[in-house]
Amino acid sequence: MNRGYALQYDEQIISYGIKYVLQVIKTLVIAIAIGSVTQKIMNTGIYVYFFIKLRKKCGGYHAPTQEICCTLFGIFLFITILGDGIFLDVHKIIIIVSAFVVYLKLSYEVPCGTIQNPIPNGVKVIMAKELKHYCQIGIFLLGGVSILNIDMGYFAACGVIVCGVLFGIGKQRENEKRYNK
Repeated sequence: MNRGYALQYDEQIISYGIKYVLQVIKTLVIAIAIGSVTQKIMNTGIYVYFFIKLRKKCGGYHAPTQEICCTLFGIFLFITILGDGIFLDVHKIIIIVSAFVVYLKLSYEVPCGTIQNPIPNGVKVIMAKELKHYCQIGIFLLGGVSILNIDMGYFAACGVIVCGVLFGIGKQRENEKRYNK
C-alpha cells in the first residue's frame, strides 16, 4: 500500500514538473517574440527618425503622388529589414561608413527643391547652413548609435543613404530642368 502511494506521488511530481517546464518554455517563446518585435520596431523608429530629419533639411526627389511615395518608403524599409537578417557585421560597418560619406557630402551641398515645391535662392543659402549644421550633428548621432549597437547604426545609416540617393536624384532633375530651358 505504501509503495502504491509513493508511485502515485512520483507521478504527481513528474506531472507537475512537465507542466512547469512547458509553462517556462511558453513564457520564453512569448518573451523572445515580444523582444524581437520590439527590437524591429525600435530599429524602424531609428530608420524613420534619421530619414525624416535629414529629408526635411536636404530636399530631393519627391514622388508625384503620396501613394507612390508611401510605396517607395515601404520598399526601402523592407529592403533595410531584409538586409538586417542577411548582412554580416562587416557589411553593416561598410554601410555605416557609407552613411558618414553621405553626411560629409551633403554638408557641402545646397538643398534642392522639387517641381512641386521649388526653393527660392535666398532661402537655399539659409537652408544650406542648416543642412551643414544638421549633418555635423548627424555624424555624431550616427557614430554614437553605431557604437551602442551595430544593428541600430545600420538602420540609421540606411535612412541616411536613402536620403542621399533621393537628394542625388532631385539634384540631377533640378540640373536637367535648368539646362533644358
